[in-house]
Amino acid sequence: MKHRHSHVRVALLALALSAAGTASAQRADTAGAMQADTSHHGAHQTTMTEAQARAALEGEGFRNVRDLEFEHGLWSADVDSADGNKNDVYLDPATGDVFPDNAPARISENEVRASLTAGGYQHIDDVEFDDGIWKAEARNAEGQKLNLRIAPTDGRVLHERID
Repeated sequence: MKHRHSHVRVALLALALSAAGTASAQRADTAGAMQADTSHHGAHQTTMTEAQARAALEGEGFRNVRDLEFEHGLWSADVDSADGNKNDVYLDPATGDVFPDNAPARISENEVRASLTAGGYQHIDDVEFDDGIWKAEARNAEGQKLNLRIAPTDGRVLHERID
C-alpha cells in the first residue's frame, strides 16, 4: 500500500510541475501578445491584440469575423452567428464578454444611472442603449466631461474617454 501512495505522490508532483510550467509559459505568451491602451485618462490599461480578439469571438461561436476594429476601449466586429445571422458585436478586452447589437439590455436606464452614481460619476446625461451597450455622458470627480461605454449586463463602465 505504501508503494502505491508513492506513485500517486510522484504523479501529483509531476502534474503540479507541469501545470506550473504551462501557467508560466502562458503568462509569458500573454504578456508578449498584449498591447497598451492609454486613451483611458492616460492610465495604462492592457487589452487583447487583434488576433486574441478574433480568437475570442470565434471561441464564442461566431464565424466570418469582419471589420475588426479597436475603438472606444472595445473591439467591434461584424460577425455571423452560429445560426447564420449577421450581427455587429462589441468585445470587452478585459473580460472577453461579447455584446451583440441585437441583444436586449439586462439592466434598465435607472440601474445604469444608479451604478454610475455609485461609481462617483456626476451630471449623468444622454444615457441610451445603442448597438447592444449602454452609452452615457458624465463628469468624473475632477469635473472632466466623459463619454462612457457601459456593460448592458451589470452596469460596469467598460471605457471612459475625456470629451
